[in-house]
Amino acid sequence: MSGRGFGTVLACLCLAGVTSCASGPGAGRGSSGSPFPSRAQVDALTHGTGAISPFAQAVVDADEWTFVTPAATELRDEAYVPQTSWGKLLAEYVATDPGRLSATRALDCAAHEYASFYLAYSAMPATPLRAAMLGHCGALTGNDVFGPAAPDQTDEVLRYAWSGETRKLLYGPHPNGRLVLGLAFARDDRKAVVVLAVGVRRAEIERGTRAVDAKGLLSIHGRLLEPGVRLQALVNQGRFGVAECAPDPQRSLPEFGYTCALGPGDRSGRIMLAAHESGRLLGKDVLDVEAFRNEPAAGYQRVRYTDPAHVRDVNELPTRLVALVNEMRKEAGLAAVSLSKGESETATQLAPRYFEAIHDASKQQEADVITLGLLAGWDVGCGAIRDARFAYGLVGPTDDASQWVSSIMADPAGRAVLTDPSIRTLAFGSYMPPAVPMIGATVTGYAFFDSADYAGVRKSVLGRITAARAERGLPPPVVVTTLDGDAAELAAQLSQGRTTPTSALNQLLETGAKVLGRSVRGLAFEGNSDAIPVPDEFLSSKHLELSVTVSHYQPKDESWGRYVVLFVMPGEGTRA
Repeated sequence: MSGRGFGTVLACLCLAGVTSCASGPGAGRGSSGSPFPSRAQVDALTHGTGAISPFAQAVVDADEWTFVTPAATELRDEAYVPQTSWGKLLAEYVATDPGRLSATRALDCAAHEYASFYLAYSAMPATPLRAAMLGHCGALTGNDVFGPAAPDQTDEVLRYAWSGETRKLLYGPHPNGRLVLGLAFARDDRKAVVVLAVGVRRAEIERGTRAVDAKGLLSIHGRLLEPGVRLQALVNQGRFGVAECAPDPQRSLPEFGYTCALGPGDRSGRIMLAAHESGRLLGKDVLDVEAFRNEPAAGYQRVRYTDPAHVRDVNELPTRLVALVNEMRKEAGLAAVSLSKGESETATQLAPRYFEAIHDASKQQEADVITLGLLAGWDVGCGAIRDARFAYGLVGPTDDASQWVSSIMADPAGRAVLTDPSIRTLAFGSYMPPAVPMIGATVTGYAFFDSADYAGVRKSVLGRITAARAERGLPPPVVVTTLDGDAAELAAQLSQGRTTPTSALNQLLETGAKVLGRSVRGLAFEGNSDAIPVPDEFLSSKHLELSVTVSHYQPKDESWGRYVVLFVMPGEGTRA
């Protein structure tokens, strides 16, 4: 899964963060090896205070904006310090730790966009526009902090008067890691502002263009600067679509390369790359890039998916949000999803503490635990969970829930939660502080096991076995179907929790020996469907006969199910 890292120096007003979960072998187990917290651990976190002040800075969620700086057409981390008195303050700070700090042209551009917006609105831009500004500037990541504003003073007087406050902005606190920075000063005849843009550099990106080629493809190559054992790159396509980018097989971590495709007719597309550390399901954003086809956009325009939907009460938010999502899914040709009321109640109890944690860098581990607790889905109650995806959004100042949907859909991983065809149920954790007009919600989407999928998993497993044998010059296995009737009954018992994988295999072996009149051997595997291994013994003999049974199983006191594949191998004798 992928996660947004927001260890920044301010409380962002309109966060749009996402993580997505891809189950692996054993994912969802409630035992000591489980990646998920237990039900009791989740319940213990439902007593948060929600004591955050996301409006410590005034923010405006604008529908449109015309960029004031030239668009960056290349991906680069070009060092740049403006030759101004403000630039001297920035250079002074960077010199304190040049191995960790660097000033870049992209963040300088972003800081100027933020500052110009402040002059126009007396507030900072909300996250959807902020992300667009970063993309316009070619910044791979970033955020902002703004300084005091005052009219009727000369630039030199302001520089002298504000140098102390500006140094406070520069010297922290900031996120851990390698930082990229930009500092901008702007004024008009009424006010002035200093903005510091800050980003965490988690990768070195090889210089390249943001423009796709004639086939609509953009290739991105680079090197991770932080630990990571797995990467995932996603790109928005069209109004509703999202797709995985193709990895470069010639690159191995920490080096990486991806080729991402815009949708047919798309003028642009947002690309996000996340890295996952060893032993962790949640990841961190490595880069966030806006690719374009012919020329970069001259401005930002909010994309709306539904009509405005004003919400006054936190308890009605889940119902309104699922209705908006289903309205959007209908337009996209997707099946409607249901609302898990039980899990939404749990998520709403967790929401204040979650939004409190993501605004406090010291509580990131707590935010991770809550995320994993929601992915576990202890109170979903709709069947055995096969997979889950998570996202969150916090938008405002507004009481319009449709803006929350737009914010989530702008993010590729967030879009995957709302538009994944396999997702059947959503749970929302509502958050609406009483003092300010704001729409906040976590959303978790759940996919469930379905017996209709067993045939496809069986075909995939047999395909991997056949391919592995072919690599060794061996013929395909002979599929034994004589046991299919008995195997189907055992598969049903497994899915209903009336037997265990070990008991089912033993019963199938006993039946096989009687029906086939031959000795039989068996193996049982549990886990994600694409992680079922090809046993070595399947690759050692010229002739291989196999009975393959697929089901799923959810042990007691565990939140997720897992696929079960039973192999029965007849011994020598008359073939079935």
